Amino acid sequence: MVYLNDGEVREKTDRINTVRETLRLSMSEVSKTYSKLFLVDTLEKVGISRHFSREITRILDMAYKLWLQKDEEMIMDMETCAMAFRILRMHGYDVSSEHKRNIEQFSTNGIQMRKSAFLWDAHNEIGFCSEDVETVFYAVYNTSNKIGERAAEVQNRSVISHIAQLWLDTARAMMKEAEWSREGHVPSMEEYMPVAEVSFALGPIVPTSLYLMGPELLPEEVVRGPEYGGLMRLTNVCCRLLNDMASYGRESGDGKIANSVLLLHLHSASSVDMAKEEIRRTVEASKRELLRLVITAGGGGGVPRPCKDLFWNMCKVANLTYLQANGYCSLEEMLGAASAVVHDPLNV
Repeated sequence: MVYLNDGEVREKTDRINTVRETLRLSMSEVSKTYSKLFLVDTLEKVGISRHFSREITRILDMAYKLWLQKDEEMIMDMETCAMAFRILRMHGYDVSSEHKRNIEQFSTNGIQMRKSAFLWDAHNEIGFCSEDVETVFYAVYNTSNKIGERAAEVQNRSVISHIAQLWLDTARAMMKEAEWSREGHVPSMEEYMPVAEVSFALGPIVPTSLYLMGPELLPEEVVRGPEYGGLMRLTNVCCRLLNDMASYGRESGDGKIANSVLLLHLHSASSVDMAKEEIRRTVEASKRELLRLVITAGGGGGVPRPCKDLFWNMCKVANLTYLQANGYCSLEEMLGAASAVVHDPLNV
């Protein structure tokens, strides 16, 4: 047996106290339930949990209270729910196995949305690759959180996980287009459209606007349903293709090839005019299908008519914006149209 002298005991004690204080600070600064439970789990696995018994008890009491209250993060996030069930059970808390069924009831979309919300609030731990990225992120993060707070008051539930997922999807789509440009990759139309629909960035615009419409219009199961998904997809298709037809000349001059008109021209060996005509027919077909979804009562997906109308109105705005050219690059025309809406009398 090896015995420590007084100096070695003091040194070991000081090291333990230093580690203890560091971990205690970390435990107090972590805000997400999952992160707190993860710390508890880690301390127990490495065998030093006895040094943090008070902190662990506070975390477990907090987690148990949230469990009983059916807190959104606790019940709806698969990993948080599973870890809480295991750790609370192990520490003798009365957690019913009925709640464990939540772990088996998550849809893929629901899980992804919860994971996105976790990453959304974990940016300080992940860090940023540049100051510019940090600036853009905080502009999006702070604005979206304010919108999420207002939307939660209208919808009577938290929607920030969905907003975070919409921004994540948009960023990934834009990154994919940047990779194509950097690598000189020419995608097929089948490869291009699923990315381009999302990169048009209606996701963070239209759904967040829907959440601000009252009263409680959009339960989560409706947002994840096929009717809502169809409305969003058709609106994305119309707006993206209208944008492509208006901007293909400028983008071609800039060396950008990821544009439906240019890709159809290249892959089908048709003229640019023929490619535009085919794109135009696709837009018209998508608009007709979108209108059918909007005016069909009782579509089975639970999307209220005011929400459907917003999708249709967004499509009409894009049609006006890209009527002749890229409206965002034709400031005078857009200002003239906006002024006419406000000031010019109606001819009835």
